[in-house]
Amino acid sequence: MRRAARVALSTLLAVVVAVGLSACGGTQAVERTVDAVKVEGGPGFLPLTVTVDKRNRVEMTVGNSTDAVHGFSIEGYGIQEEVQPGAALELDFIATNAGTYKIYCQLHEAHKTSTLIVR
Repeated sequence: MRRAARVALSTLLAVVVAVGLSACGGTQAVERTVDAVKVEGGPGFLPLTVTVDKRNRVEMTVGNSTDAVHGFSIEGYGIQEEVQPGAALELDFIATNAGTYKIYCQLHEAHKTSTLIVR
């Protein structure tokens, strides 16, 4: 009986370790908020830098406190949306590629850009 108990305990321990190790490669959800606002006297996005880790599931809320429709794009991620005045847009994506990416308004090229950094 003792041998059977040791085998059962060893098997259980192996399963627990395997499950724990598989969780290390999973995605972790992070929430970020970006707002279309006045930046340095002109329209743009704040914060100026959004930082996440590679493989994070990014849940982003994009607000627009201005009185005009603004675009919201992240180069390299295929994100290109519009945010209505006084409204918010909910985005959800996986940060698959490490690097630095421009966050910009595709409707108004002169607007101040922000940066997405994926570590």
